[in-house]
Parts: sequence; structure tokens; C-alpha cells
Amino acid sequence: MYLLEHDAKVLLARRGIPVPEGRLIANLQELGAAPLPPGPWVVKGQIAAGGRGRAGLVRRAATVAELRTELGAMLGAAARSHRVGAARVETAVSGAHEAYAGFLLDPAGAGVRVILSAQGGVDIERVPRAEIHGELAAPEAAALEASVERLARRLPRELAPAAREAGSRLARAFLGLEALLLEVNPLFVAPGGGWLAGDAKLVTDDNALHRQ
Repeated sequence: MYLLEHDAKVLLARRGIPVPEGRLIANLQELGAAPLPPGPWVVKGQIAAGGRGRAGLVRRAATVAELRTELGAMLGAAARSHRVGAARVETAVSGAHEAYAGFLLDPAGAGVRVILSAQGGVDIERVPRAEIHGELAAPEAAALEASVERLARRLPRELAPAAREAGSRLARAFLGLEALLLEVNPLFVAPGGGWLAGDAKLVTDDNALHRQ
């Protein structure tokens, strides 16, 4: 099951993964019904598909008036063969570096593909292969965390500690959620070493739904 970003972030937050404060809004009437997270904001259309930034489903708003305009344009719109039924309004992150962390079940390799990169964001497809570091690990917490540790050593010194901590927590979340894919792009790394899951793509195993 391909989860919406908002749902993925709710699940990750419950497992100790820091995410930007946000709220799901399905219509303009909900805009004033409950407090908003601190602004300025990012408005993110919720569809079960990637490439939302290029599809115009990630927009910034500095005022409530701008927020209402962006929500009005986005809700109900069609993008990538999906209808936008809701949008996540979350506090915009500024001044952070955009990195990447991912975990992908690899049936052919009988393991989990662990991936870290110092470069992330909307242009992840353009990052040279040499700058995307990955390896296959056994689907066990200790093995995944050891893989993260090795891959983090290949990142710039100022990013490695955050990538190591984020990767370790994400590895445990990946296993705990019985996921097929967990991708955080961007992984925001602040100058002081703090980090946030700026976006989250989570695909879970339908066969595990009765346990989850």
C-alpha cells in the first residue's frame, strides 16, 4: 500500500522520527477550524505518486491569504492521474541541507537495499551515481544499522552524524512497519546537526496489514 505523505509522517513521528509540524486540510472551511502550525508554510498536495514538486503540488505561502489561495488552487485539482483530495500544510524549513535516505526491500537479493546520499531534493534523479551510496543488508535491525554506519562514513563530515542517526531510526521504523519501501527525500540536515524528515514515501506490505 502506497501511503500518502501525511499518513507516512504520522506513523514515522510515532516512532521517533522528527518531521516538520503539519496539519491535513481537505477543504477551505477547515482552514480556520483549528490552529495552524507556525508559518511560513509549505502546502503539499496529497496523492499516492511521486514527482509532486514537478507537478506543482508543493508550494510556499507566507500569509494566511496566500495559504488560502494555494489551497484553493490545489484541492480538487488533477495531477499525475490522481485527484488532490487533501493537502498537508506544514512549517517551511529554511537554511537546511537536503540529503537522502532510503530503504528498499530487495526480494532478488533476499535483503534490504540501504541508500544514503549527501544530495537530495527534487533533483535526486540528477545526482551522479558515484554520489549515491548503497549496499544490500540482511533484513535485521543490527545489519541495517551496521550498513547505515558504513555508508555514513562516505558522506561529508558535517552530514555524517545526522545521516547516521536518521538512518538508524529509519531502519528500525522500516522493519517495525513491515515496509517494502521507506524513502526520506529530502532529509533536512541543519547547520547544527539536527535533522528532519522533509518528505516521506512509505509503501507497506498488504500481507502485513492484519498485524499493522
